[in-house]
Amino acid sequence: MDAGIDVPDADPNERFGIPVVNERTMNQFLTEMEQYKIERSKLENGLKLRFPEATSWWDVGKFFPIMFVNCDKRHVAALYPFGARMERYVPDGWIGEFDDFANNASEEDLPIQERFWIQEGVDLLAILNARGGKLSEND
Repeated sequence: MDAGIDVPDADPNERFGIPVVNERTMNQFLTEMEQYKIERSKLENGLKLRFPEATSWWDVGKFFPIMFVNCDKRHVAALYPFGARMERYVPDGWIGEFDDFANNASEEDLPIQERFWIQEGVDLLAILNARGGKLSEND
C-alpha cells in the first residue's frame, strides 16, 4: 500500500507460491520462470526478419521487453501497450514507473551489448520510432 494503491491479495499459485517478488525472492522466481525463457537469438532474429516491413514499433513490439527490474536499486520500469499497469505493483520500498527504459536506461543499467535491437551498430528501435513518428505526422 506504500504506492497508494490497495492491491487485492493475489493467488500465490499464480507466481509459483511467491506472494511478493523482491530482492530476497527474485532468484527463486527466476528459477521458476526459466521454463518461459526466450533465447535472445530468437528475439534478435525475429526482429531482424520483420524489421524491413515494420512501419513502427507496434508491428514488432512482441519482440521487445516490457519490464526492466533492477534489484540492486529496487527499481522497476515498465513499458507496454496494454494490460495491467505493472509499475504500480512493486514491493514496499521499491520505485515503479512507466518509462521507455529501452531508450532511457543508462549504459550502466542496461549495457549496449544487451540491447539486442542494436544490430551491427544500427539502433533498429530508433528507426522504428522515427517511422512511427512519420505516420503520426501524416494523420
